[in-house]
Amino acid sequence: MDLQITVGNESALIGLLHVYKSYFPDLILAPLAISQQTTFKCPDQAMSALIMALQERWSHLGEAQAQQLTFNGSKEPLVRIGAPQLRRYHEGFERTNRPAEYTLTPLAPSVELFINFLKPLYGLFYLMGPVWKGELILCYTGLLQHWAQFKWKDYLEIGKSPRLSEQGQEGLRRLFTKLGSDVDYMQTVRVFIDHVDSISSVALEVERDHIAVQHGVLSFFDLVSSLIGTYEMPLAVVIPDSTIVYRCFLSDSGMSVSRICGIVYQYKKAFHVFEQEQQLQYDILVQTQLSRSDAGDDQAAELPVALEIPGYGHEYVALFNSFVMDICNFLWRSRAFNKSDKNARGFLMDQGTIGHIRQVCMDGGLSMNNMLSIMHSTALSGYSARFLRSLEEEENVPMEKRLKAPVSVPALKDVVAKGGLNMTFEEYRIRYLDYLEQHGFDGVYQFLIDSITNLLQRKLQNQEQQREQQERRLSLSMQQISIGRDNHEDDKDAPQKDNERF
Repeated sequence: MDLQITVGNESALIGLLHVYKSYFPDLILAPLAISQQTTFKCPDQAMSALIMALQERWSHLGEAQAQQLTFNGSKEPLVRIGAPQLRRYHEGFERTNRPAEYTLTPLAPSVELFINFLKPLYGLFYLMGPVWKGELILCYTGLLQHWAQFKWKDYLEIGKSPRLSEQGQEGLRRLFTKLGSDVDYMQTVRVFIDHVDSISSVALEVERDHIAVQHGVLSFFDLVSSLIGTYEMPLAVVIPDSTIVYRCFLSDSGMSVSRICGIVYQYKKAFHVFEQEQQLQYDILVQTQLSRSDAGDDQAAELPVALEIPGYGHEYVALFNSFVMDICNFLWRSRAFNKSDKNARGFLMDQGTIGHIRQVCMDGGLSMNNMLSIMHSTALSGYSARFLRSLEEEENVPMEKRLKAPVSVPALKDVVAKGGLNMTFEEYRIRYLDYLEQHGFDGVYQFLIDSITNLLQRKLQNQEQQREQQERRLSLSMQQISIGRDNHEDDKDAPQKDNERF
């Protein structure tokens, strides 16, 4: 703007300032004169045409307005694919003028969805910086959430449920008139999830696990993991690619570690809910066949074949189980990179890499088995150190007797022998796990409590003890109220007796 004061109204400079204004609307500029000439010539006309097509597709403006807009900034610009605009899409789903690829109508068959919506953005995705990549994935997350809020179970009931009257069936048909009956919408959703899964894996790799990309990817799969349980979508469980789970868990960010643990925990629940629903549908089918058989229907003599879960096979479930076992081995069981346990795959690390890690740990005097535990990992060791200091300060442990190394079984035994912190390793890490929950690491806490039998039993015992304590406190309170009531009655009677005496 200072340069504009110096050189005057140079068209290129004014055009550049108006580009800035597209991202900072509060910037006050002189009106841009209408011109049929472009301020800057585009070096790639093919890319320019692609961008224009995307802008028109994502614009919330009407078709007549969109046709008047040009690429030279002479009128109000179309929505550009930048971080502020993507954030606006992510946060503004309930606005009246939301974009059209956010309505239910464009939820087209999977092939059309990819060609018309995903493929054009696929090329641009790799030209974006890490923040924009993360914002686009957040935008996809919002789109999926909008689809998830649709009443899919009611939609599937049309013409199928004997519980609905003809009037009820007609009401459902009117409610879902915009949806075509010949479209497999769940397959479309799966294709959409698979696409975001694919670009997420690449984005984490090329952007070196940038925190903005991690946040976008984790937000997306946090939603995907809850589609069945929270949103009750009739969809088979779709887990993220193994590289996403591994990279997020091996991150040096505590946010990433805790959130991927929480996502795996939610997937565990989703598998359980989905299989229960499939079993329920099978049981209903069997009962229907038996009823028809009792009614004399010869075609119903044979019972349905054994239940087969659609959408995934044994290897798919085994892969997910390996996520659970490997994370348990790393965080809690001090068996990092172990492959001998049932379902354990050591995050698919090859023996050469594991050998290199072992050598690095030996050179540094570290234990490879403990290096990614909740006490020793790069992401969580700082919290362990702060918790340890708080315990030592609470017990007034002298400075010379405080633990100087990361917490481990031999380290704690050594300080106990020297008169320092008097606590076993098992007691320490259980209390430390509670400390992590109090400081926002719900994912780590929920995952370990659900996956480690001893921790789950301890939690149930604590809940039972708390319930008994509450009952005792309630009983004591009722007794005190009763005693107080009796004393009050005695106080009322006392003046009467005194009066009688006088």
